[in-house]
Amino acid sequence: MIIADLHLGKSEAYAASGMPVPPGVIDDDLARIEALLTATRADRVLVVGDLLHAPVGLAPALVDLVAAWRTRCRAVLELVPGNHDLRIETVAAAWELRLHGRFLIDGEIAFVHDPLDAAEVLVDHPGVEFVWTGHVHPGVRLKAGGDRLLLPCFYLAPQYGILPAFSRFTGVVAMDDREPGSTAYAIAEDRIFNATALRGLTTCPAWLPASSEPPAATAPSPKVRRRAGPARGPATRRSR
Repeated sequence: MIIADLHLGKSEAYAASGMPVPPGVIDDDLARIEALLTATRADRVLVVGDLLHAPVGLAPALVDLVAAWRTRCRAVLELVPGNHDLRIETVAAAWELRLHGRFLIDGEIAFVHDPLDAAEVLVDHPGVEFVWTGHVHPGVRLKAGGDRLLLPCFYLAPQYGILPAFSRFTGVVAMDDREPGSTAYAIAEDRIFNATALRGLTTCPAWLPASSEPPAATAPSPKVRRRAGPARGPATRRSR
């Protein structure tokens, strides 16, 4: 099972700053992981960055809570670190966490947290055909009449994808820039649907391609090669 952007300790970090936070955020996230493991029978969980939110959120109660959860959740837990995973090594043993380097290659698929690093992996490792990333917390905006809705989504470009943020206590960034051949699969409660195939709704932004067919793989453009990552824009901003 592959997920990204749990941001464990975010509510604790906010509380330490005196900000009100909803209760039970981490319990809900961990319970959903358990439910998905039961449903899928997966025995391995790979987190593509930002398992943690900030060092200030690593309160002893949080560390103990996750450690207790790991006694029940026996799946292998692995992490490709993200920009928020500072001091992750201090809890790796207690959480039985297997740490990888900046990226992980598994056959023809690679995993790296920031989408801007995807093209570097593709160029430096010719055997890799697709890269899964996180970091952005992607979403798609929909409108019908006077109603507006922003849903988290899986964002798929020809050679890389951006996973939605797993935790519900995170922001969602509307993917307002189109890349050729890109597709968004929106998430609404327990349903996932191809937002490009909607009828009767106007998508906002209007970049969603008309075809619902999956895009063919293409090589990174020269611009992407120079930048060692997809072209910068709201879809790949580094500000999360």
